Amino acid sequence: MRQADKELKHYLTSFSKMMDRSSAMSRKNGYHYRSLYHFAVEEMQYYKSSHLTTQERAIVMRAIKNLGFTPQVKQCFYNSQMLSLNDDTETIKYVEGYGKHLIPTLHGWCEINGKVIDLTWKDEDGKHILGHFDEERAYAGVKFPTEYCAASMLKNGFCTTLIEDYANDFPVMKNKWNGGASVINLKH
Repeated sequence: MRQADKELKHYLTSFSKMMDRSSAMSRKNGYHYRSLYHFAVEEMQYYKSSHLTTQERAIVMRAIKNLGFTPQVKQCFYNSQMLSLNDDTETIKYVEGYGKHLIPTLHGWCEINGKVIDLTWKDEDGKHILGHFDEERAYAGVKFPTEYCAASMLKNGFCTTLIEDYANDFPVMKNKWNGGASVINLKH
């Protein structure tokens, strides 16, 4: 495990233990996970830096072109969910979890074949992170089905974090993670 991954894992584990003692969610009936950090420790996978293939890069660049807007800083959930929805090959998947550059933070990005696509954070050259990222960064998250992103936007009327969805009483926290297939009620 890379040093940045170890640091992120330590952060998530420490906060999970702390939240176990104080979390309102841990006192609520009907929740499988005691906190967002407990969910992170139990379910999130760590991503490795890896260059995109020529074909993967072409798919990503086409999806970026299909966006119709320039991704903005501090809009990771919107940027990334919209990218997954604008991929006509259905290869790009939305991922949400924790990213670490300077400090760990709840973050959204995409993946293509297990490789990070981050339109919100930039690399050391000021470019989007397309597969390869530096040793100081870490990404740990879970993939959401594209249908889940669309259903959440329709239900809420806006784009938001799917893991920390307080408006819908934290649906991801209620049951053992199953890949997001049955978390959201598609009815409005």
